[in-house]
Amino acid sequence: MLIALLVAAAGVLVGAAFTHSLSGDVAIAGATAVITVAGLLVAVLQWRAGLAEKALDALYQRITLANKMRLSASDAAESINEDEIARKEPDNYRFFVFTEIDSLEYAAVRYRFGLGMTDLIARRAVDHFMRRCEERTFLETAHFCIDDGAYLDYTKKIVPKIFEDVEKRKAEKAARARTLVKQRR
Repeated sequence: MLIALLVAAAGVLVGAAFTHSLSGDVAIAGATAVITVAGLLVAVLQWRAGLAEKALDALYQRITLANKMRLSASDAAESINEDEIARKEPDNYRFFVFTEIDSLEYAAVRYRFGLGMTDLIARRAVDHFMRRCEERTFLETAHFCIDDGAYLDYTKKIVPKIFEDVEKRKAEKAARARTLVKQRR
């Protein structure tokens, strides 16, 4: 929209030169300035879109790394059960959880400081972490990791908030399930 207005302004300036409302030199200089600003604006918008694409790719690479760590721990434990994996492969499991917190911190910091992380991508990172926290073993390990890790204060504030939100969701889901059971009777 802004670019269209700048192009229209350049057109008005050129039109003013043709109608002799402005001298040709002034109109052309003004149109050049307006077109230059429009070009810079387009460049900034493309740069921001490139940052967002890079942030999304990096987030998915981090999620892939965590998934590979989880699969490796699962293979080593010869189980897909979260509790059993954490019990048989505690170090691998803990580093998997650290990696998930790292991914969340990456997204939160980039979003907070306007480094190309859009609200959609940041929300995706939070949703992913919340889903991981639905597993009791992951949640308990994450509690330990957030206290034990060298995380930013910002991360140490948002992760417990996510823990609270997960617990609320679980309680709401359980209440809905109880209501459905009562309705079926």
